[in-house]
Amino acid sequence: MLKKSVLLLVLVALSLQCKKEEAFVLDTRVCLTAMHHEHVVPSLQYYVKLNDSIFPGLEDVSVYDRSVQADVEGLACMRDLPLGKHLFVAYGYDSLWQEDVIGIMDLELTFSEAIKDTIISVNE
Repeated sequence: MLKKSVLLLVLVALSLQCKKEEAFVLDTRVCLTAMHHEHVVPSLQYYVKLNDSIFPGLEDVSVYDRSVQADVEGLACMRDLPLGKHLFVAYGYDSLWQEDVIGIMDLELTFSEAIKDTIISVNE
């Protein structure tokens, strides 16, 4: 009887220690709109290099951590990015000016600024 009581006590103690803690999930989002000569450029491709600020070029886009294409109104959003300073690149063709355009900017996501909506300037 004593062995059963000790075993039951050990099992109860172990079950109390094995409770999973709920993970804190921070909603992060970056939404970018490309502007070229004061007009919005639709359908550009956006790339992000996480925790980096050095532009690696566009020859090998596999070095980027994520990419997304902007919609026809020029808006591109990325969610669930980690906190930190990230490099964002917008690249594509501006059909109005008939030129390839590129824009590069650093953005930092912090606990107090985890959601960013901003404009990225692009040029030839």
